[in-house]
Amino acid sequence: MHQSRHANLSQPANGTAIREMLFVSRGQIRNGLMHHFCNVNWVIEDIDPDFVFASSSSCALFISLKFQSLQPSYLRARVLGLGCSFALRVVVCLVDDEDANISLPGVNRFAGLGDCSLVCAWSHDEAARYIEFFNESERLVEKSNESNNNDYITQLHEALTCLHGIHKIDAATLAARFGTFACILRATHRSLLSSPGLGLTKVVRLFEAFHAPLLIKSHF
Repeated sequence: MHQSRHANLSQPANGTAIREMLFVSRGQIRNGLMHHFCNVNWVIEDIDPDFVFASSSSCALFISLKFQSLQPSYLRARVLGLGCSFALRVVVCLVDDEDANISLPGVNRFAGLGDCSLVCAWSHDEAARYIEFFNESERLVEKSNESNNNDYITQLHEALTCLHGIHKIDAATLAARFGTFACILRATHRSLLSSPGLGLTKVVRLFEAFHAPLLIKSHF
């Protein structure tokens, strides 16, 4: 099992490594939960949530029932403070109060108020496993999306280079400028001409290939 590691953003790190890390709020440094991470690299950052997962579009807030009993308005303020910044929000609640029936309904209500999913854990170790799971899941989703995007770009390049006179550099230019094949098809003559490296001859060929009517030859 890998040991948890704390990375410092001031140190050089490649983009892929940073994107795969769990981002931790400075306010969580003294949280006993931090000692239970075993399968994730984490880095301290100035963020509003307690944790931001690898995709940067998902986050988590941490609350214990004992703290909720002492500060009943705390979680509500934290949840509302997230705004619309994250697609997936999770409230990880540590059930450390024997009379959970009193404080847990409030946690559930505030989580729903901010469109957050509520996950309950009965120990710091269990809570850490949940956070590690969400981080790894988001990392795999992000990696899959990147792979699918790369596959699409490859197919787009192959489709464009099938046209006479359009080489790989032209295809890369068109893909970078317009993004999708549909946008290239809808591009005007002027916008195609303004693309670097595409002269009048290439633009005419593209326009003819995209807009000339299909002619079906009869064999009779």
